[in-house]
Amino acid sequence: MAQQPDEARPVSFKMSSVKGFSMRGSFEGEYRILPDAIELKITKGDILLADNAPYRGSRMLDHLTFGLATLPADGKGFQPIKTSWSKPLNIEKIMRPLDKHSFENVYFSIPKGKTVDLSKVWIVAMMTVDILEPYEGMKQKTGFSYAHTCQNIFTLEYNASRCVSKF
Repeated sequence: MAQQPDEARPVSFKMSSVKGFSMRGSFEGEYRILPDAIELKITKGDILLADNAPYRGSRMLDHLTFGLATLPADGKGFQPIKTSWSKPLNIEKIMRPLDKHSFENVYFSIPKGKTVDLSKVWIVAMMTVDILEPYEGMKQKTGFSYAHTCQNIFTLEYNASRCVSKF
C-alpha cells in the first residue's frame, strides 16, 4: 500500500471569530494540503448571534465560505485572497440574538494554486448575513463576520489544533 505524501495527511485545527463581530463562529476539524487546494472537513461548527450588537432585529445567516488570508501592507488585521474561496455552504437561517446554528461533518475545498506560499497565509471563514428588519437610513443590509486560524497554522507541523488566533 502506497503511503500518503506528508502534505496530504489530515491535520486537526480549531478556529474562532475575530473579536467585535456580532455573528460569531467556532469551527474545528481537519485540513489536508493538496497540490491545488486545501480540503477542510469541519467536524463541528457553531455560529452564534451575540446579544451585544446595537442592531437587535432578525438576521438571515445566508451562507458560509472558507478561504485563505494574508497580512495587508500595514500589517494589521488580515486580507482575504480573492481567488482562494471555497464554494459557499448555503444556510439561509433566520436568527435573533443568542440563536445558534450548529452543524457537523461538512466538507470544503479552498483553491490555492501552486504558487501560494503557505507560510504566509492562514484559513479564514466568512459568514454572510442579511439584515431582515432594517431601520430607516440603514445603508448596508448585507454584512460579513469572520473567524480565522492563527497566522502560522501551516508552519506548526501537526500541532495546528493548539493554534490560537490573535490579532
